[in-house]
Amino acid sequence: MTRFPALLAIAGALVASPVLAAKPAQPPTDCFADLQRGTSPEIACEFPLQPNAAERAELEKQSRGYVKDVRCTVAIRIPRALVLEAVHTADYVFAAPEQPVQCTVTAYLSAKAGTTVLPISATFAPKVTIRDGKAIDGTPGLDNVKGVPRVLSWPVETWVNSGVGIKGSMLLVINAWLQHMGRGMSGRQALR
Repeated sequence: MTRFPALLAIAGALVASPVLAAKPAQPPTDCFADLQRGTSPEIACEFPLQPNAAERAELEKQSRGYVKDVRCTVAIRIPRALVLEAVHTADYVFAAPEQPVQCTVTAYLSAKAGTTVLPISATFAPKVTIRDGKAIDGTPGLDNVKGVPRVLSWPVETWVNSGVGIKGSMLLVINAWLQHMGRGMSGRQALR
């Protein structure tokens, strides 16, 4: 398991509601702390995502050498009760509406153009199936990639949404979090 798929999975699993009208001036970047210890009715944070060297190499291979790097920021704003309902319901399908994400992609376009950094936008619409209190299936739901040619976006979408590593990491992290959050906290206490 590598760090980027796990972070991407958590970000995808948290991104679950449309951006609300009133955005905090500077949302915190520690989404895990807000998720676990926050008291506001909304989880609001910015979640940076970037691959490590091994993950960049895998992404470059999957894109046939075109995609060299990707760095994203997900602006997460989700009602806390929605997330906690998934934690405290044995059988649940957590399906989020599309949520925007901003990224930069470093890509090799041609020998003449060389490498360039492209700003892109996309959406996450994560879906996680929970049975008997355990996440058994899920996808970050990356889609609607804009700002790059399809030849660059398709391998990234496929890698994120269908990659065994990302799905496995996503389920592993979500199950660890479900177990951690369920321990010592009744559903009623958590939803207050």
